[in-house]
Amino acid sequence: MVASKIKHSYHDHNLRLTLSGKTNDDDSQCDGCTRPISTPFYSCEQCNFFIHKDCAELPKEMPHPFHKHLLTLSNSHDEYGYSYCVACRRRYQGFGYRCYKRGDCFYFGFDIQCMLLSDTLKHPSHEHSLFLVHNNEGVSCSACFQKLFSWEVAYRCMKRCNFSLDVGCATLPLTAWYKHDRHPLTLTFSDDSEPSQLYCDLCEKRRKPNR
Repeated sequence: MVASKIKHSYHDHNLRLTLSGKTNDDDSQCDGCTRPISTPFYSCEQCNFFIHKDCAELPKEMPHPFHKHLLTLSNSHDEYGYSYCVACRRRYQGFGYRCYKRGDCFYFGFDIQCMLLSDTLKHPSHEHSLFLVHNNEGVSCSACFQKLFSWEVAYRCMKRCNFSLDVGCATLPLTAWYKHDRHPLTLTFSDDSEPSQLYCDLCEKRRKPNR
């Protein structure tokens, strides 16, 4: 049995279940994970609030293998309406899981996507499977070359390849669209273009071919 109508703790009105069909607005997104809305989802009967059924059923608390305290489902943000994910280093809107214990880990938290990351990853930039690990002090991401802190998680190769991807780079979409180009852009891992072509079309600064 699935509840056709629910009351969610982070919304004031009743939510009604939709199992098929679309919203009146094709650009609607889930207020939990902020991804495009898809069925099944719950919608508000009084305002423009949508949430995937899976997001609505997220537990109030969840453990994480890389943190010593239970993390609590949160919808709190800073004064600009954002939260910060310590896994992918991105600011985000919507739900997340945070630690509310006082001390060093106060406000330690992940967005929903990073909280539910798979333990393994097969990424087209590397021939071997990558494994999610933490305590990466001194390790550099093989994509953006940024140093990782001891508390950060990353995907690493266990075949002595010295290859690592921080979560931000590991979760980049393989294709993307830009408003000033009619073709899709593809994520690349090396570029053997002529040196004169290694410049960014936006900032006009020189690009690094392996970045």
